[in-house]
Amino acid sequence: MVTDFSGVQELITQLSENEGSISIDAERASGFRYSQRAYLIQLSLRDKEIFMVDPIVLR
Repeated sequence: MVTDFSGVQELITQLSENEGSISIDAERASGFRYSQRAYLIQLSLRDKEIFMVDPIVLR
């Protein structure tokens, strides 16, 4: 779970070293009730970790 800038640095390192595919998924709350911003971003690197990024905390 990426909730601070050291986690972001680790994610950037893993992305820069990645040679395989990357899967990305973003979860948003409904715009009817909440804002349109993302509340969770998931990045999966082939044969590596899955990173879950909390963009609200990282503002």
